Amino acid sequence: MNVRILASAVLTFAVAVSFAADNTATRTFERTLNVAASPNVSVATGSGYIHLSSGSDRQIHIIGHVHPNNSWFSGNSSSRVEEIVNHPPIIQSGNNVRIGPEHHNDDLYNNIAIDYDISLPTASAINAATGSGSIQIQDVGSTLKAVSGSGTVHAQGIHGPADLQTGSANIALQQVASGDVRAQKG
Repeated sequence: MNVRILASAVLTFAVAVSFAADNTATRTFERTLNVAASPNVSVATGSGYIHLSSGSDRQIHIIGHVHPNNSWFSGNSSSRVEEIVNHPPIIQSGNNVRIGPEHHNDDLYNNIAIDYDISLPTASAINAATGSGSIQIQDVGSTLKAVSGSGTVHAQGIHGPADLQTGSANIALQQVASGDVRAQKG
């Protein structure tokens, strides 16, 4: 009986330490980019949420929360998290901005999740994609394409056409200007 109690206590402690390690392993980066009033913005993450909201008319403000996706299989994740935080996957070419890794199969991003909180100009043309995570868009987007493999897609205050897709969750859209809408749920 005492052996079971001791084993249960050890297992509980190991799980608690694992969850605590996951919380402390989250690191954050922050960047502000100067753009014209209507930039083309592409945001992608293999695993993680994407939250977009209206901000400055001439800036994109990005906060990325980087963390191991699974502590049991993450291996050398802390050094990879550090590498991503020190060199965030953000590329700007004039008024075109890409946020997120170009190729999610890159070893640097294996078992790593990046959550994005981004404010951007209201008239941005947006393309957002996540493999597993929610997409939430509030009062921004002259055009919108949002795709989630297994998360919800909620878009409010969209100022034009919208193409919304999810593999296995809900879609909600509220437009404030006319534009074609395509919504597809797997």
